[in-house]
Amino acid sequence: MTGVVSVRMFGVVTTRIVAHPATPYHSAMARGELRIYLGAAPGVGKTYAMLDEGRRRAERGTDVVVGALDTHGRPATQAQLGRLEVLGDGGLSADAVVERNPQLVLVDELALSDLTPEGERLPRHRAVARLLDAGIDVITTVDIGQLESLGEIVHGITGIAPGPLVPDRVVRTADQIHLVDQTPEALRRRLAHGNIFPPDQVGPDVANAFRTESLAALRELTLSWMANRVDEQVVRPPGDPGDPGWETREVVVVALTGAPSSEHVIRRAARLAERQRARLIGVHVRSVEAVGASGASPTLDLQRRLIAGLGGEYREVASGDVAAALIDLATSEGATQLVVGTPKRSRWIELSRGSLINDVLQQSPVDVHVVSSNGRYEPAAGHSTARLPRSASTTFSPRRQAWSWVIAVAAPALFAVVLTLLDHSLGLSAQLLVMVLGVTSVAVVGGARPATLAAALAFVLSNWFFIPPLHQLSITSSEDAVSLAVFLVVALAVGTYVSRSAQRSAESLRARSDASTLAAMAGAVASSEDPLPALVERLREVYEARGAALYFASPSGPTLVASAGDAPTSAESADQSLPVGRDCQLLLAGGVFRAVDRSTSTAFLDQLAVAVEQRALRADREEAKAAASTNELRAALLAAVSHDLRTPLSSVKVAVSTLRQPTDWPDDVRSELLEAIEDGTDRLAGLITNLLDMSRIQAGAVDLRLAEVRVDEVVARAALALPPRGIDIRFDLDDRLPSVHADAALLGHIVSNLMDNATKWSPPGGTVVVDAREIGDRLHLRIIDQGPGIPASMREQVRKPFQRHDDSGSVEGTGLGLAVADGFARLMGFDLVLDDTPGGGTTATLVMSVSGSTDA
Repeated sequence: MTGVVSVRMFGVVTTRIVAHPATPYHSAMARGELRIYLGAAPGVGKTYAMLDEGRRRAERGTDVVVGALDTHGRPATQAQLGRLEVLGDGGLSADAVVERNPQLVLVDELALSDLTPEGERLPRHRAVARLLDAGIDVITTVDIGQLESLGEIVHGITGIAPGPLVPDRVVRTADQIHLVDQTPEALRRRLAHGNIFPPDQVGPDVANAFRTESLAALRELTLSWMANRVDEQVVRPPGDPGDPGWETREVVVVALTGAPSSEHVIRRAARLAERQRARLIGVHVRSVEAVGASGASPTLDLQRRLIAGLGGEYREVASGDVAAALIDLATSEGATQLVVGTPKRSRWIELSRGSLINDVLQQSPVDVHVVSSNGRYEPAAGHSTARLPRSASTTFSPRRQAWSWVIAVAAPALFAVVLTLLDHSLGLSAQLLVMVLGVTSVAVVGGARPATLAAALAFVLSNWFFIPPLHQLSITSSEDAVSLAVFLVVALAVGTYVSRSAQRSAESLRARSDASTLAAMAGAVASSEDPLPALVERLREVYEARGAALYFASPSGPTLVASAGDAPTSAESADQSLPVGRDCQLLLAGGVFRAVDRSTSTAFLDQLAVAVEQRALRADREEAKAAASTNELRAALLAAVSHDLRTPLSSVKVAVSTLRQPTDWPDDVRSELLEAIEDGTDRLAGLITNLLDMSRIQAGAVDLRLAEVRVDEVVARAALALPPRGIDIRFDLDDRLPSVHADAALLGHIVSNLMDNATKWSPPGGTVVVDAREIGDRLHLRIIDQGPGIPASMREQVRKPFQRHDDSGSVEGTGLGLAVADGFARLMGFDLVLDDTPGGGTTATLVMSVSGSTDA
């Protein structure tokens, strides 16, 4: 059950919220527990209390380390550290903590960031999330002013702009929150005694922040926030209408415009939703005229992430009526309150386009909160909101726009000259219609602005040439004045409409082209394991470049990754150079990325960066696999060879030591000792030979010397080299067997190892059969034993080095013989097949290509 516990410790009151077990930070996996010490201001004792708990946990046997710590030079805090192990030099390294794998890690100042080995800034709360995923418990500290939703309020109280902030969801979903509290008077005494900051660091800003009024306001804000958390964590019985999960829960909708001032509006809406335990929904209404335009506002992206960080949801709709769209969405979501900001618009724009706030107030059936954009805080340096200048329309190419201005001037003049030459055979209405045609043509070519210029020129020229008194800018007839005025309005309206239609058509065609390009790019990515060459070739085709090359910036110089066409060899020989990821450059010869292609070019570059990263990951994976294989082989080698080397060496040592004693040994004993020495050295020689053979196979350093080889001769030599084991070997070889195309030495190793295995695993007094038959264009050499056999599930495993299907030690060996035989067989293109022997045992069949066959 959820509860609240208050403890007075070392003069500090700590209030703890214990979360219900079903918090979002818990899952079915063994996730670590997150505890947060929360304070109203620096110096209340968060770090001290955190270290005290860590020290007490360590005394109870918990494995505790300090991942990040800043004592600010406070002696009492430094003394509280005691003998706790500290990792790193103050910053948090998630890799180091995961490698150390403690039970509990103490992380001071959750809002800060740390440098990664790659030189990038990683927010500390993300590193903490990784530690929790690794099953490590975390205790950390946070000030109330470091919460995303409250940073602005704390700035207003203290006058100090907030630094790095922590998303509310991180703190809200903690398993336990401990409030570390001190009275304003106690904090001011600690500041005066130098127990919070050294005296030389207490400037006017710090003094203002530590005024009694400021500290009291921060304390009230912190207690209020904790009280809300207690209410939020209370578990209500099913069906209780006060349960925030029921439909009676309020909904707050906030309008996002993408303007920098919206950030202030979002935070105000988040605080409103938090006080009422309401859902927060941010909605951006995109004008229908902007649908299909490439690119997105980076400021809007930041606001979307801010909404998510505050625990809200994001919606985006397209509509020509912003107010109606906001109200429709608020109604459909069951919103009870709508929050809008005051736009920074001139009076003329509001008169001409209308007021969004007035429209919302008149139409909204829910409560509307209007938030002023004045007085909002500016983020601290390094945390400013990204802004981009407004870009001009990219519907028409610069060349086409330039020609449209020329036509806007030439077309009305040309039409006026032609109509004048007709000697007034047309009436005024027909003449004005012809001039409207000229304006429409300009709108089709260049858009609304050149069309406006053409309409103005047509208005002046029509007055000069067609309306009495001629060749004067005056009008004597009211009918002519009305006609000319209507002409101007119609020309402007038609020009604007045609311009918008042309833009929509061009954008539609571009969208289709972008979709086709992106689809082709996706096909190139899916068509091969390494899509880089196909992506570079496709990029060259789309942008009609002569060549394209992707270079990796290595310390030794640029390294070519992929190329297509007449690829440029350096940045100097390329027409354009574009960054791809952190370490690559794309060089284009002949083709350039246009502004109108920003969305597809960005997608191309992003996909190239992903493909480069995937190639690097594949290379790392192969290296890791090779290293793992090497380590596995090394471990198995040490485990197996340590025994099999020691045994023959021990027997040789004992025999030699016995012979060196001043004793006249009988001839039969001396012969037995010498035989033991010879047997031990033979075993050592065989083991070393197999090890060398295995290392050659693993390194790919086997030099094949293929020739015509007689199998019966190879079998005879292998049989003579076998140690005596009391096993009967029966040969069933056809004298007319054809030769095989093989390396005689390697084939001898294969047959020797297979026959040696067969005799070792055969029971005492057993029989091993060696036969060979020509079947089609293959020669099948079979070595049949009557041993325990190899289970079908183990037949692939025993082909690997140091793998034996019986590790009881009843039969000597390292598990290398079959692995060496299989490796040599594969190198020569032979197949080694393991089957059961009828009646028990194993049949090893070596399938070889006979001389003169197509495979040979």
